[in-house]
Amino acid sequence: MNYSMNIDMERLSRHRGRIRLAAFDVDGTLLNSSRKITPRTLEAIRGLRDSGIYTVLVTGRSYLGVKPLYDQIEALGPIVCFNGARVVSGHDGSDISSIVMDGKITRRAIELCRERDIHIQVFQGDEFYYEAVREEGLDYEMHTNLQGITASFDQFSDLSALKALCIAEHEKLEELAVQMRSSCGDSLYQVFSFPHYLEMMDARVSKSRGLSIVCSTLGITMDEAAAFGDGENDIDMLASAGVGVAMENAPESVKEAAGHVTCSNDQEGLAVFIEQHHWLFMQDSKN
Repeated sequence: MNYSMNIDMERLSRHRGRIRLAAFDVDGTLLNSSRKITPRTLEAIRGLRDSGIYTVLVTGRSYLGVKPLYDQIEALGPIVCFNGARVVSGHDGSDISSIVMDGKITRRAIELCRERDIHIQVFQGDEFYYEAVREEGLDYEMHTNLQGITASFDQFSDLSALKALCIAEHEKLEELAVQMRSSCGDSLYQVFSFPHYLEMMDARVSKSRGLSIVCSTLGITMDEAAAFGDGENDIDMLASAGVGVAMENAPESVKEAAGHVTCSNDQEGLAVFIEQHHWLFMQDSKN
């Protein structure tokens, strides 16, 4: 099989034996197009853990949406959820850090989605809510193995949220994002996790912030972390980690931010990189 990789070896070699933590995005990175972790990828990640490397999931998903994957890879470390809005213990989901979006912003997003017939889901705690059962929501539930709650947002006294997720055609979402930026300015962080997924959170939220909290909790620096991702919501994390690695299936903007590119998620890019650059990782890093 021909692999497409672009590794800056001179830059990478500066981190030889220094990486103590590996942070993985989930969809499009850890998972292949069939939404599975391959046996080879599983073996590579567990090998890092067995060598004392912290293995951390950094995702737009909720804790409940990612916990089965955390258990499958037998991860070692906290979990970054909702693109950094929430950082939790991997064992029991207890909060380490949490930032919610102002309810006024959530309500404005709901109003605009109603006007444009866009499906919107509001995430509070471990639950998410929507006003009507639609194909977009059903597809999300199948994708994440989670079940939302149908409710009228007009009945909510508090709409502060960890995240609002809008699902529609990319063009409609781009127009929505422009309107939300006009309405909310610097109070809002918006990012496309997929072309048809527009995620909205408090402006303080980012994956890099979430990862930095994990590193601080574990007593290591961001320079001792390697991060892997494929989406626009991974850019800041890939740029701020000591080693940033984009998947070949990532957009060019993500690859440029990372500095290193491994092969695609369908070519087991995580496993290939870890196997070929095992010398990056510090042995017995927790000792």
